Order: sequence, then C-alpha cells, then structure tokens
Amino acid sequence: MRVVTLGSDRPHPLTRAALEVADELDGVEHVDHITANDEREFLRDPRSAAYRAHLAALEPDLLVSAAYARIVPEDILAIPRIGAINVHPSLLPDYRGVLAVWWALYEGRTTVGVTIHQMTLPVDTGPILAQAPLEVTTDADPVGVWRTLGDLARPLLAETLENIRSTRRIVGTPQPPGGCYRSPPGKELHRLEIDWSQPAEELVRRHRVLAGNIPTLRWRVYVRGLESVGRTASPPGSIVRRRLRSIDVAAGEGTVVRVVLARPHRAWAKLVLLHLRSGRVRTLAASSGAPRTVSETS
Repeated sequence: MRVVTLGSDRPHPLTRAALEVADELDGVEHVDHITANDEREFLRDPRSAAYRAHLAALEPDLLVSAAYARIVPEDILAIPRIGAINVHPSLLPDYRGVLAVWWALYEGRTTVGVTIHQMTLPVDTGPILAQAPLEVTTDADPVGVWRTLGDLARPLLAETLENIRSTRRIVGTPQPPGGCYRSPPGKELHRLEIDWSQPAEELVRRHRVLAGNIPTLRWRVYVRGLESVGRTASPPGSIVRRRLRSIDVAAGEGTVVRVVLARPHRAWAKLVLLHLRSGRVRTLAASSGAPRTVSETS
C-alpha cells in the first residue's frame, strides 16, 4: 500500500508518530512526506495545479495527515485510490480545529484523547475509525499531554493502517451530533475574557493554559499574568487595589486575583478612556456572556 504523509514542518508528536508507523509497518510503502511549508515551494499550496500533479504522479493508495496546517481540498482527497485519514488530538466531535489540547485543558476537561478519522470537508467531521482516551488533571501541562497523545497515536495508527491495507477500504462510524470547533486564540478572544465570578485559583489556572484579556469597548487589555493574592468581601469584578503595573480584582468565592498588565501604560490609557466615556469599566463574564461591572472601591 503506497502512503503519502502530510504533517508539520517542526517536530510534532502526531507527525512523528505517523512517520514512524509509515516507515516501519510491513506492507506499507512510504512514498513521500509533505509539510505545510515544504522546502519544495510548489508543495506549499494544496490548491495549486503543481501540488495536484505531484501527488497524482505518486499514485498513492492512502493519504495520512497528522498536524498538517493546511486544509486539503476535495480534488486532492479524491486522488488516493483508497482515501485519506487524519490523526487529530481530541475525542471528536469535541474540539475540532486547532490547539485542541490547549482548549480542552483551558475549559477544564479531565478526559482528552486522540482520534483517527476519514478526511472529509468540513475539516475534522469525517467518520471515526479509532479513538483512544487519556485521563488528565485540571492542572496538567498542555505540552506534556500533547506528547503523550503522540505515544497513544502510534499503536492506534498502526492498527488502523493494517485494517485499511488488508481490506483496501476505509470503514468508519459517523461522528455523533454536537461537538465544538476551536480556532487560534486570536480569533477566539471572546472565549478568553476573564470571568470574575470564577475563583482566583481557577482564573490563574486558565491563564496558565491560554492567556486571558479584559475587553474595553473595541479594545482589549491584555494580561501578562494572574496571581491569587488573598481574600475580600467585595463583589466579584470590583477593583480592590490599583498599581502602575497591576490591579487587584475581586474574584469568585471571596478571592482576589492580581492582574499583571501587559504594556501597562497603554493598558491604563484604554481603561481611563473607557472610564471617561462610560463612568465604569465593563467586562464580560466569559462563561455566561452576561454583563459584569468592574467598579472602583476605596
């Protein structure tokens, strides 16, 4: 069975797993590996005629994608005789898209995993061939989890390729309804808004996974760090203390979180302008979307 792999330019646990399995498995001929920023410039765009001609000339039976940072169009998916499969670092249908491990940990999931599915469009929606779950703690290191999923993927992919090689077919189970899709953090800022109703420890944990922000009208105040610094009787969202480089804000369950500002002079300019325009600093509770006021207390 002739296999072409698609993967990351840099070392990536899932790409490494796919390469090792494709190179070592009996009955599999690994004929090429294409990356998103391939040194062969004509292979950087899957929509190009040169890309299509190159892949067709290889006469692959199967495409195996793992951490390939490109959307593969339908005409490319139609080239391999058997089809195309992808290795995705989540338990689909949850966390389609990018940075699945980071989003799952940010949102407090204690079970993550890896899925092998048939490649279709829209991305990450194809029938599931195999899955393996991984139990994690809420304070797990995303990089460590990411690497462990690479280890989980090896035997899962080897078994899947053996089944495809022997049957010459891709047979999967349709994904259940529901699930979610996540984009890069820069396109998901509304999910990263600090929810002051959460206790300080939870806010610190979330920020450690993906950095949070405070929306101020059309601007954002970006946060360099969060620290749990004590307790207060003030309602969540109240400013307890102001400093040049940080503000202490009341959080849930009577806790206080210290917000260390990125570019503090610029941040304070935004906050002051907002205060002049509205008389108060508004943020949004990320979990509910309900308006929440950050008020000044003496």
